[in-house]
Amino acid sequence: MEFKHVKIYNNIVRNTLRESIQIANMAEDVEVYNNTLLNTGLANINYQTSILQIGDNSVVNVFNNILIETPLTSIAVYGKGDCTFTNNYLASNLGVFVDNRSITDSIAQMNINQNYFSTINGNQIIKNYNEINYVTVQNNFYNTDITFF
Repeated sequence: MEFKHVKIYNNIVRNTLRESIQIANMAEDVEVYNNTLLNTGLANINYQTSILQIGDNSVVNVFNNILIETPLTSIAVYGKGDCTFTNNYLASNLGVFVDNRSITDSIAQMNINQNYFSTINGNQIIKNYNEINYVTVQNNFYNTDITFF
């Protein structure tokens, strides 16, 4: 089953046991915007502690969100490509994790642009383990002395 034309917007989600938002099989025209997502992953379940998770076979445009406080990454991206993250505020987490899966589209791009990273923990703000997609990271701001990308 694939979902198309999905909009997730204007939500305030806080104190969740797992992610605030997790999508999968959302294959066309998906937007996540104007959300405030706070204090997630309280159950500390493996692979369920990011704030926003973009799962297999998904494309997404994520913009104008506030993502604060989680034990792992603010955004975990396993989508097929054509994923854009713009003008988001990310704080008190381990940054962004980008990876690929079996459905990844090799000609689709991943774009991480114009985001603000504050109080990122760990040793790297954006971790890219995706060897299939072209990942563009530009015009982001951060206030820490750890490795950015």
